[in-house]
Amino acid sequence: MEQSFAALLRWVVRLWQSVDGDLVLALDATTLRQTFTVLSVSVLVGRTAIPVAWAIVPATQAGAWKPHWRRLLRSLKGSTGHYRVLVTADRGLYARWLFKDIVACGWHPLLRISAIGWCLVCETGQRWSWRPYPDRSGAAGGMDR
Repeated sequence: MEQSFAALLRWVVRLWQSVDGDLVLALDATTLRQTFTVLSVSVLVGRTAIPVAWAIVPATQAGAWKPHWRRLLRSLKGSTGHYRVLVTADRGLYARWLFKDIVACGWHPLLRISAIGWCLVCETGQRWSWRPYPDRSGAAGGMDR
């Protein structure tokens, strides 16, 4: 089945009617009845998603998802045509290697991250500086300037 993932994505892209030239992919992990977990890559269309690549792994068996995600992303690389590809994922899927693998595909990661960390902020005069993420009130790190 994996050999068909790129062709499936190309088919969806061929039918795609993007107003802004963007194609949004979503990475998701869904566990079903503690039996298995489905790792999926889907094209977001309106209020729904079209799965174009997936892997099914045992839910209770110890093991990393990293090789499965890497294989799924590699299988889709180069199949998105001329669109700018934005890749979304929940914070439970954030990892530095995943960010790098998405960029290596030529895509733009929009990964949800935890509340503890730092970000690079462009200040006046195009000067960049590292700042802590703001807390929920938006008051931390001078981000409200």
